[in-house]
Amino acid sequence: MWRPLAWLILLPSIACGDGLLTDSADSSLTSVPPVSGDLPGYIPPTPCHGARQTGCESEEKCAIASDAWTCVAPGEKALGAACREDLGQGDDCLAALHCYEGICHELCTYADACSDRFEICIPIPSDADHLGICLASCDPIAQDCTNTSDGERQGCYISVTGPVCAPIAEQPPLVPGLNCGFLNECAVGAGCVEIGGRSQCAAYCDFEENADAWDAHCAVKDSCRRLEGGDTTGVCGA
Repeated sequence: MWRPLAWLILLPSIACGDGLLTDSADSSLTSVPPVSGDLPGYIPPTPCHGARQTGCESEEKCAIASDAWTCVAPGEKALGAACREDLGQGDDCLAALHCYEGICHELCTYADACSDRFEICIPIPSDADHLGICLASCDPIAQDCTNTSDGERQGCYISVTGPVCAPIAEQPPLVPGLNCGFLNECAVGAGCVEIGGRSQCAAYCDFEENADAWDAHCAVKDSCRRLEGGDTTGVCGA
């Protein structure tokens, strides 16, 4: 059985025969840095709530500083702007935003969806629990993600909440067949999945068109296997 691992982010895993399972209960997606798959209902942290910006004074924002949610002075950087983090003071983004990979992203939870309908809320591992940010959704077959503001190429990786754009975490990127720990360690067009108990990179393929058959994204000996929870995207495997 093929099923995702726990995140980025998120790792789908696959098992021979039945295709890939992506159980959000035990799988995760990772981007750079990794994203975790557990934001169960989002229990508001103390003393404040980052996505809802409650629990702080009007002139403060709820942000992560020194690995904990706390009330700090807001920055001036807007959504999508380049930003910097200060471990002790948070970052220089406006309230309700978080600096991730040098860019201000919207904070979110599963209960508080992203304001942009073309973005998906992705949990990111942090010593401060319940950190979720909005990342652009994408097509894992078309690989239609744009480069970052620094010109870094991004891949489209399938997470427990959907396919999202994330920078490649490993340089050089890992090719299909190599062991991996995070989805976005794999080369563009592939993701980290569990196959036969081993986490490895596998190429995404068009399951809608080539279910359990050869797909142009796969090696000659492989077929396109189903990812549970996704009717159109699969991964290549024997």
